[in-house]
Amino acid sequence: MLAADAPGLHVYYADDHFVPYEGGKPVPKGWNTRRRHAQPGRAGTMVTDYHGRAVCFADGEPSGLSATLPPVLAQLRQVLGTDAKILPAPRRYFTARGDGRPAEALHLADETVRIKDYGPCRQITLFEDGAPVLQVLTSDTGAPAAALLAWLRCRRRIENLFKYLEDNYGIHWLRDYHASLEDDDRLIASPERTAGRARLRQAEAALAAARQDLAVLLADPALTAAAKNKAADACSHDI
Repeated sequence: MLAADAPGLHVYYADDHFVPYEGGKPVPKGWNTRRRHAQPGRAGTMVTDYHGRAVCFADGEPSGLSATLPPVLAQLRQVLGTDAKILPAPRRYFTARGDGRPAEALHLADETVRIKDYGPCRQITLFEDGAPVLQVLTSDTGAPAAALLAWLRCRRRIENLFKYLEDNYGIHWLRDYHASLEDDDRLIASPERTAGRARLRQAEAALAAARQDLAVLLADPALTAAAKNKAADACSHDI
């Protein structure tokens, strides 16, 4: 696929996609960005090319992009071969192409600005119809400005890939809920200890209530000393 189109850009985008799991099998938890909380599930790391087409992916336990990225990079190397450059130093400028429209050169301003507590930084501004529409701050002083703008604008294409794969291929849904047997040596809370802690909390609450009843009884001005002594025996028994 890549050889047939030969985009020649050698820029690829990678991102994680979390799929929640509602079955009974014990699986690790990951962060669900849709519901904004952690829950059981799996994570798929996807790599797309510059045009937003899926190139390769890896599936596994949720662990963060820094841990899931190396396997898909190894797959990408297998797809591209050992000699292909991935994200090389760019040497040419790009033009923006629309569907069915001729090539149109990018209009941009490239200048050096100074940021407080940082120092000199490169600021690139993209203009459309004479007005600024996008700005980039970068420490990269060697890459062509048009290339940096193109890479940034195309970054959202992998998000579009996730959207259409969900709509048309259901990558957000599990195929089934069948559970398989496997050894699980992870530590879990003891059910007996959990029940014991519950009984302890109930006993502590009952003790506090009994002591409170005794204090109220002894402070009651309407009762005689004999009545208090007789009633105190029952409170002491409860305590």
